[in-house]
Amino acid sequence: MPVPTPRLVRPGFSLVELLAVIAIIALLIGLLLPVVSGARAAARDARLAAQLNGVQTAITNYFASNQRQPGFFTPTQMAQEDNETQGLTQMENMMIDLAGGITAEAPLLSGETKRVLVGPFESPDINLGEAVTIDVDLIGQPGSFYQPDADFYEPITAQIAASGTAGGARDLPDLLDPYGRPILAWQSSGITSAPYGVLPSFTEGSEQTALVRVNAGSDPNNIADNETAAFYLAQNWGMLQASSYTDGGLLFSMLTQNFLLENAGALFGHPSFPNEEALSTADRSSLTGVRSITPSAVRAETLLHSSGRDGTFMEAVGGVLDESNPSPRPYGFTFLGNQSSDVIEEFDDVIVGISN
Repeated sequence: MPVPTPRLVRPGFSLVELLAVIAIIALLIGLLLPVVSGARAAARDARLAAQLNGVQTAITNYFASNQRQPGFFTPTQMAQEDNETQGLTQMENMMIDLAGGITAEAPLLSGETKRVLVGPFESPDINLGEAVTIDVDLIGQPGSFYQPDADFYEPITAQIAASGTAGGARDLPDLLDPYGRPILAWQSSGITSAPYGVLPSFTEGSEQTALVRVNAGSDPNNIADNETAAFYLAQNWGMLQASSYTDGGLLFSMLTQNFLLENAGALFGHPSFPNEEALSTADRSSLTGVRSITPSAVRAETLLHSSGRDGTFMEAVGGVLDESNPSPRPYGFTFLGNQSSDVIEEFDDVIVGISN
């Protein structure tokens, strides 16, 4: 009778060994993920820098050819109260000149999406230059000052609050940064010596919000000097107040319209040119005193503004700060001994200033 050959029994992993291997794998993943994430973010930052440089070059070339800043609608038109809900952004306005697409001003057909009627007015008269028709297929054609990358130039219809018929935020594409957020543009009304200021009778949402818009019903050519602002929030307020972004919106949660007005100098004010009288008399030990330090010159005629890595405009690095160190910080924080040379550097927002 043949003798059965005994089988060799190979021992398997014990539970302790298996758990040890899993723990090592988890540790390696934990070590590698931040490296991969950091490399990806750095690549996006580099792409953003190149993108902003491209827009800056287009603006400079446009100014050299036309002796004016790009923008189909004037800063005064963009500042109208209607535009706070119409949602035409200054970047969209500038791209009409930079990337083109203007077509015949014929009425749009029912259901037509190829052509888009855009403007900062709720009930525009196209014959008065209050709106313009854009053929989306003609944007960025050869010969235009700027050819947007299709990967970063698309409508964000579902994410915008504006719902009027002439706003620019439905089918008109928006310039997006590599993080998927719109890149804003701010354009000065031409004032260079008074970047921001609120009238003494200011109340949020009233007709006295001079920084935000040209007063409702005013003749834009007959506004008192103290009622004219260098920058108007209406240029981007329709975008910034949008609440339908799935991850909480574009603005840092503390930023009401009122709070933005009080801290506008940090964004719009030149860090090297404070109001000397305010700087010399301010009590820098109190927040009220720091807030009284205001800029005497604008940062630049045109600002390109990305929300940066966190995808939220005007949120300080590290998140919420306490009441004595608010976020966003007032312009005056630039001139405290323990602060950076420019308070805007404490945010991850990317700001590019352009002056011609």
